[in-house]
Amino acid sequence: MLLFQFALTMAALTTVLLIAGLAFTERRWSRSKVIFVLLAISISGLMIDALPADLGLPHQLDLFCKLLAIPNVGLIWWLAISVCDDRFQINALAWTGMLLSSVGRIFWWLSDSGMITGVPELILGFSALFEGLLFIHILWVAVSSHKDDLIEPRREARIWIAALIVITLGVMIGAQQVMSSAGYGLLRAGLVLPLSILTMFTLVQFRSHVLDFTERTERPQPQRAIEPKDQQAHQDLLEFMVKQKPYLESDLSITTLSEQVSIPTHRLRRIINQGMGFRNFSSFLAHYRITDIQAILADPHQARTQILTIALDHGFSSISTFNRVFKAETSQTASAYREQALKTSNAAKNN
Repeated sequence: MLLFQFALTMAALTTVLLIAGLAFTERRWSRSKVIFVLLAISISGLMIDALPADLGLPHQLDLFCKLLAIPNVGLIWWLAISVCDDRFQINALAWTGMLLSSVGRIFWWLSDSGMITGVPELILGFSALFEGLLFIHILWVAVSSHKDDLIEPRREARIWIAALIVITLGVMIGAQQVMSSAGYGLLRAGLVLPLSILTMFTLVQFRSHVLDFTERTERPQPQRAIEPKDQQAHQDLLEFMVKQKPYLESDLSITTLSEQVSIPTHRLRRIINQGMGFRNFSSFLAHYRITDIQAILADPHQARTQILTIALDHGFSSISTFNRVFKAETSQTASAYREQALKTSNAAKNN
């Protein structure tokens, strides 16, 4: 059993390190890629820490590996959310989640290093509860934005990736409470190995776009050439958006738009993503809404119309959502944009 656990752990460790190496072969650097590499390093520490105590690893090496493993749950959370949600930012909230998810492991490390004696049960219970909440959050983000996603490979992969993460870590947390350290280490290696192999296969098959190592923006990305078979449908879509203005509907979905413009949903996703450069359907709608709103804000005859009224009339559900999207699209607030546009308009009249 000892030899089998050692072999399984080494296989998982080697695969994780290969994944980190393959990630480096990607020429593009982004937030997701940095998180991915850091996670591979953290999981490597976790794997070494899982080696049987009978192997007699140096105490300092054991402490160092435990230190590397401390943020692994938080990094998994960061990576999953950054892949699934283009708006994810490593802000104060993200750092708070990382810290709270690491509290239990920090106390364990302090205990193993002799700085404190034992770990309070309250800390362990809180840590397990918070980790569970993070797993639920991963699953919710993956499922809730599934229909909005226009990147087909990511859309196909996001649910099973999130589900595998949640199931695997859930089993590991549950097993930690009832299994011996040797049995838990064996289970941990047995779960990490197949997931690592699956991830490596994804990268080797040049499908790194599933993990999406690119920077995100609300604005459309550079367009590819429209496929000949989609050119007429693309033209029909553009004309429909301009003439009918379906984006004024607050609850417009890609399924509804597909029915309105008579283009199959999968084809419509491809046209909007690959042909027009939008990563998700909400960004596509926001582009049209903000373009209309910019014209209204610059119109002296509508200078007294409240921004809230304009936002709600153009399909936004709240002023906070509108403010975030408008600033992402224009790099300034709606009030500042209106003030600047009206000044420019008045100056042009005076000249």
